[in-house]
Amino acid sequence: MALEDEIEMIKNYCEEKLKTEKRISLIVENPFTNKIAWTSPFSYIYINFSENRLPSKALCYNSVEKTLEVYEDGEFYDIKEYLDRSIFFD
Repeated sequence: MALEDEIEMIKNYCEEKLKTEKRISLIVENPFTNKIAWTSPFSYIYINFSENRLPSKALCYNSVEKTLEVYEDGEFYDIKEYLDRSIFFD
């Protein structure tokens, strides 16, 4: 599956969770850890969380901007940018 399709699938999942839970922000267990290799380091997806409430490394979805990013050591990274700077082993 193409990276763009994977990102879109995760975004859609987050949007659906917001609708079903009727919450503004959520922490959800990441159901993609075994399906999408690059998500395996992230046990949870943080939806609409402010930077000061995130752990040092987190997969984050912003429903206002419709962005999926990685937060690591005080910086937000676009998924493509994050993957370009990271090495993953299968």
